[in-house]
Amino acid sequence: MDAPGEIPEKKIILGAYKDYWIDLNKYNPIKAAKNTAVPVLVLQGERDYQVTVKQFNIWKNNFKDSGNWTFH
Repeated sequence: MDAPGEIPEKKIILGAYKDYWIDLNKYNPIKAAKNTAVPVLVLQGERDYQVTVKQFNIWKNNFKDSGNWTFH
């Protein structure tokens, strides 16, 4: 999905139209989470296949010094 703008208007991919994929492509969850002031608990299990250790480490590296984030 490197070029969601090239998806034809009426084409449905995984149940979503072009505008959804364009919006999703612009979304940066790390940037959005930087505005979070509430406590955040991030859990990861080594055999977790939905959130990998690599993804967990991306979040941890970005927020390990934030007082409201806890990682296990």
